[in-house]
Amino acid sequence: MNNPIRTNGSDFFNILDDKKFTAEQKNQIINQLATLLDNERRNAPEFKYEKYDEFSRRDFTKHFNKYFSEYDNLIKNFFPPVSSIMLQISEKSFIDELLNYLSGLETARMSEYKINDHVCDQIFATTPHKEKYDHFVEEGSYDDLKMLIIKKHPAIKKLHEMIREAIAGAVKSPFSIVNTRAWTKPPQIRKVPYCYPTDRDFLPPGHFKIFIYLTPMNKDYGYFITGNKEITMKPEGVCILFASDKNFFKDVPGETYERFCIEITIQRTFVNLEQHHEGHPIGLHYASLNRALTEDSEDDTVIFRLD
Repeated sequence: MNNPIRTNGSDFFNILDDKKFTAEQKNQIINQLATLLDNERRNAPEFKYEKYDEFSRRDFTKHFNKYFSEYDNLIKNFFPPVSSIMLQISEKSFIDELLNYLSGLETARMSEYKINDHVCDQIFATTPHKEKYDHFVEEGSYDDLKMLIIKKHPAIKKLHEMIREAIAGAVKSPFSIVNTRAWTKPPQIRKVPYCYPTDRDFLPPGHFKIFIYLTPMNKDYGYFITGNKEITMKPEGVCILFASDKNFFKDVPGETYERFCIEITIQRTFVNLEQHHEGHPIGLHYASLNRALTEDSEDDTVIFRLD
């Protein structure tokens, strides 16, 4: 007979929303989640960040996606689908605060950034960004893209709080802030848009991205197209949540000025979880479902994250 899985289930039970879940549903969630996390630990040990350069995105999908998919299906049993949303940061002084912070950060060219330059066993990073996307874009299109090395900072914390409140109604469930990264892109003469997927091939189930544009969206700074819709002639501070991972968006380079963009990756969860690590410039998601949802334990106890 199998031994019961040890958890901090009572703590997790108490933090689950009483207005959303009955006691029976809470116990169901805890039991199913504990079993899922225990199965992943036993059958899919984590890749260690020292060896990330030995694994591809396909390796990660084969190894872990079944667990992320089962968790996402559990979420969908209790919460409706996500909706797309576009909103505006109205506080100009806060946009300026973010720009001032980003302008002083260390940068790394995307084509030169190495997987292990950012030592973090929380977030999984695959091959260098240019290699992942060069079948979508022309050779050299990333030569001027600079990733900003985001540290913990009051401005980023405030942004997380603002975005969490603003998109709650569209996400329709609690969510984890998984990773935050930012980049700058200089003006380019090339006027044909670059075409990117909204990460359906690179994010596990249940993940979504919010793009925050700190410069205006127009032909001078650049804009983008999603589906048949141009998102342009907008002031700085536009935030966009893509609800579907099946769409492509086209990035139209600016003709005159540098563009600043922040990208926040989220994962739907049963309780709101914060990002406690520094932003990973080329990281996509947590290194496993256990890494996303549990704390480290000295034994086999499943310690559910509570914040």
